[in-house]
Amino acid sequence: MEKQKSKIGKLLADGLVKITKEYEFLTENLKYVLIPPKFKKQEANQCEYIMKPFIDNIKKEGLTLIDISKNIIKNKDIGKIRDIKNREDKFKTIYGTHEIIIDDLNGDKVLVLDDISTAKSTIWDLSRALKKKNAGEINLLTVGRTLNKSEKIFSSDLSYDELQIYFNLDFVLDPDRFNDVTIESLNLSDDDKFISCECGNYEIHIDCKNMVVSHNCGDFKIRKHQNKSFCKHITKLFIHIRNARGETYVRTF
Repeated sequence: MEKQKSKIGKLLADGLVKITKEYEFLTENLKYVLIPPKFKKQEANQCEYIMKPFIDNIKKEGLTLIDISKNIIKNKDIGKIRDIKNREDKFKTIYGTHEIIIDDLNGDKVLVLDDISTAKSTIWDLSRALKKKNAGEINLLTVGRTLNKSEKIFSSDLSYDELQIYFNLDFVLDPDRFNDVTIESLNLSDDDKFISCECGNYEIHIDCKNMVVSHNCGDFKIRKHQNKSFCKHITKLFIHIRNARGETYVRTF
């Protein structure tokens, strides 16, 4: 499990560094970086798996950052803030939760790394505490966030490999799982709107026009389809199509 977390952390850190290259203001004159703390020290902070590879990558770009995560404390237990439905109540609950154990940040720039951002209440209270210690510009860089209804789930210009990771992270974490999957009787309709195939005892039917996937694999029916992710059979199907028709072709699906 630790090995997988480290692997995921590196992938996420690589993605965040890619964002800093696109939006250079995030790292321009940046001095401090931190991850939001947990209330109990023994609680696992998943962001730590992102922080180390992120800093390592940033160092390769010639920038030195000071990690002040150990200087941030959460001085009261507010439970799971995401369970509070009312936005105003979230901010009232979290107010005063964080404290910075630093005398003076001298107006220097701070970047907060987080795994997910919902109501933005955590970054709001962290910013309050940082400003109290004379922090300069504060930015948030997060792996995931809630979307507005008008926003797309992901960019349309993602590469094939990025899409595979999005729909099935095991594609990178445990590639050996796909070795025993064989695609048989592949059928692509003439108008490229329908795909069907057999994988041993399983069948896959994809109606591209109506965006419907039918598959009798237990893993897909019980778990994967709920998160709109792929099981190993569907992943192998798209690998097979990519190898046969090329990346540009398979990405149109």
